[in-house]
Amino acid sequence: KGTFTSIILSLNPAIQLGVYEMLKRHHLIVGGPVTDGSGGTISSGASFVNSFLAKFIATIVTYPIQVLQTRHRAGIKRGEAEP
Repeated sequence: KGTFTSIILSLNPAIQLGVYEMLKRHHLIVGGPVTDGSGGTISSGASFVNSFLAKFIATIVTYPIQVLQTRHRAGIKRGEAEP
């Protein structure tokens, strides 16, 4: 039960990484890179916010599929009230 949805949900980390890298790149372009000889870096606070937003977006995207998988595994049909 739920094998197909499990395969789809395995994309969550890929979505998270893609969003994080996009946010990091955007931050370095907009905020201007801080050059320390190793290229641009971002502060730990900005990195935390980027990570938080990436996880939030990946979860928002995959949450409906998680709900469907849970309902399928529990045997709850569409429109039925939960026991």
